[in-house]
Amino acid sequence: MKKTNWQKRVADFWLKAVTERRKLTIVLLVLALFIGLAGLREVRFDDSYEALLMEDDQVMINQARFAEIFGEEQMHFILIEAEDKIFTHSSLQHIKNLTVTIQEQLPFVNDVISLTSIDLIDSQGDNLVIRSLIAEELPEDQAVLSEIENKVLNSQGQLKDLLTEDGQATGIIFTLQDIPEKVFVDSNGSFNHLRQEETMDRVVLKGDVHFENSPGFSEVTEPIMLVRPALNAILADHNTRGITETPTGMAIIAFERELLMVEEFSLLALLALAVSSILLMVIFRSFRPLLGALLVILAALIFIFGAQGFLGISLTMQSLIVIILVMVIAVSYSIHFINHFEFNFKKTGARLESVYYAYKESTWPILITAVTTALGFVSFLLVPIAPIRIVGLSSAAGAFITYLLVMTVLPLIYLRGKDKKINSTGIAKRSKFENLMVWWADLVVTHLKTVVIISLLLVVLLVGGLFRITVNPDAMDMLGDGLSFVQDARYITDRLGFLYSYDVMIELPEEEMGRRADILQGMASFQEELQGYRETVTAASLVDLIKEMNMTMNGGDSDYYIVPDDDNLISQYLLMYEFAGGEGLDNVVDFGYENLRISVQISEASGEVLNNLNQIEESAAQYFPAGTNITPVGDVAMMLRSLDHLSSGQIRSLLTAVIVITLIMMVILKSVKLGLLSMIPNAVPILMILGSMGLLGFPLDFVTIMLTPMILGIAVDDTVHYFLHFKEEFAIHRDYKKANQENFRKIGKALISTTLVLMLGFGILALVNVASFTTMGILAAVGIFTALAADMIIAPALVTYFKPYEEEN
Repeated sequence: MKKTNWQKRVADFWLKAVTERRKLTIVLLVLALFIGLAGLREVRFDDSYEALLMEDDQVMINQARFAEIFGEEQMHFILIEAEDKIFTHSSLQHIKNLTVTIQEQLPFVNDVISLTSIDLIDSQGDNLVIRSLIAEELPEDQAVLSEIENKVLNSQGQLKDLLTEDGQATGIIFTLQDIPEKVFVDSNGSFNHLRQEETMDRVVLKGDVHFENSPGFSEVTEPIMLVRPALNAILADHNTRGITETPTGMAIIAFERELLMVEEFSLLALLALAVSSILLMVIFRSFRPLLGALLVILAALIFIFGAQGFLGISLTMQSLIVIILVMVIAVSYSIHFINHFEFNFKKTGARLESVYYAYKESTWPILITAVTTALGFVSFLLVPIAPIRIVGLSSAAGAFITYLLVMTVLPLIYLRGKDKKINSTGIAKRSKFENLMVWWADLVVTHLKTVVIISLLLVVLLVGGLFRITVNPDAMDMLGDGLSFVQDARYITDRLGFLYSYDVMIELPEEEMGRRADILQGMASFQEELQGYRETVTAASLVDLIKEMNMTMNGGDSDYYIVPDDDNLISQYLLMYEFAGGEGLDNVVDFGYENLRISVQISEASGEVLNNLNQIEESAAQYFPAGTNITPVGDVAMMLRSLDHLSSGQIRSLLTAVIVITLIMMVILKSVKLGLLSMIPNAVPILMILGSMGLLGFPLDFVTIMLTPMILGIAVDDTVHYFLHFKEEFAIHRDYKKANQENFRKIGKALISTTLVLMLGFGILALVNVASFTTMGILAAVGIFTALAADMIIAPALVTYFKPYEEEN
């Protein structure tokens, strides 16, 4: 047979490589490991929202356009809480000192706003005056401070948002802008931003950051990661009894998330090695399988992540999946190879012959499983999200690298040792487990109706769950409330009312249109509509400044907190503001008064906000002249848009994987009918995962949305082994019942063992201190168990019922 000859040629090739060219093979492996280890030193993490989208994505193009006009501004918050009141001399002195220090010492800070630094618009006769809310010399008279407090609580706009109604909490808002791609620090050696105190005996502050390299300097390729340690040091130096500070913002969250990733990567790698070691010892009760699989896992991870380091590809939180995948498929492939080796070794006692037999029996099925697993991940390329594509390519490459390592390392290990003398009577005695597998095979084919009824009922239940699936783009929900920095962010949101923000960029058709009364009145109406969205806490723009100046110049009468109808009056207000020393215009409008922005603070980044973003351009059309471009931008806009891409991309990814894998099954089984039948058991775990998500209330997010294509690529592995070996057994026995018995007898242990490995391997994700990975671990384990059930119940039932081969004897 052609297939047999092909298998023999491949087996001959591998055997020659690990016997006649053993030294060369080992030298090449060691050399590759050293190269991979060198690449690991270049590995970087990047979990920013900018890393989600491709550079040519329209959202990124819009973001770049916004940055050209208004800069890359990032807003951060420090919640200040006092046991007594904020408006006391000691509390305000603490806030003032902290504000000044942040402005002077925090790296990349652009502007700092607090009660002691914010400016007020006031009037003196016909002149506009800009003055500080609180004088340079802080008042000590509590009556004066109480008067200022009442003014803040009764004010309009940003000033009112700086103080809670009970007067016990305020916020320091600071913005970061124009952070370079890299900076340099005098570290006297290597520098690690996650462990600054350990590597430098100090923390990098603004004065320690250099933008040109010099001898003794270390390059920092993630400058934003300097912000959190520097802020910690500043807060530690400003410790006042009765006052607590809680910071949050994208730079703080990014640092904590990267620290979490490093810790979880390390923990996950150790857990993966421990679990795989225990499983291999339990299954085979021998040190050889343990040594072989561990070497394969370590080598594969070094190759994959080392290559990413050399290529400059940053790791993300989703990269955790690659570690688990390599672990489970390394153990799974090893189990299939070792299972065939031991099956023959028990009969012959000859190591070389048994390795050759294992090659012949496992090379083709494991290669097909590697191909189908890789295809499940390659389908991620249809998702226009950079980290998902990277995980897809890394995992696909990992499947092939692991396959090559298993076929190289395990034979090298199993060839060492002596042959075993066999006292055989010529009749192979079945083990208890083999008898159990034969009994199971008979049980399934004799209860076909029961199998069909139960399967249909399950399908109906799960299809109902499909219609209850929700999408949750909130990064805090994905991380989970068990993390301290998430708790801090939630707490600040509860006290100050907002955490996330986005901007609406308004590009008018002509210059100077941003001064016109009708344009600004339309903008005010549009801003009111944005303010009416349920998640919006506050929205701010140039119109707030115009309204405040109009009210101030009319005796503080709140009825004049409107945009006036007179173009000349508006121009006069703007000129007076500039002459008075106002510095806020460049944050809300460009020099030519052609491009404006509305900054929107929101309480959560929900799917409803995504709907709002999708209808903003249509809603704004009624307020602005033809030719105006209205574009939502900012971190939240990027996050929500990327999840929108992810949802549609997942459907394309899953459908493509199903079609391609079905075609491959048709080719390798040489039957259209059998190829289609083989995909039914593979569809069951996908339905189980999606249906369970709907029924149990697990949402789709940036992690769980990768589950179905991934599980499809993995679940098909056991299906390949079942159908390929069934075909061989049927060719020998010409009887469906007998072929099914022999098939389960020979591969039943491997199917169950690999499923156990996969379940426990992905189940490790449930131990990761991130909510979405916990969900993913649980759902993956459920899906993989369902895949085994489908292969051991539905697959034999389908083959027995439809009889895809020629008539049996």
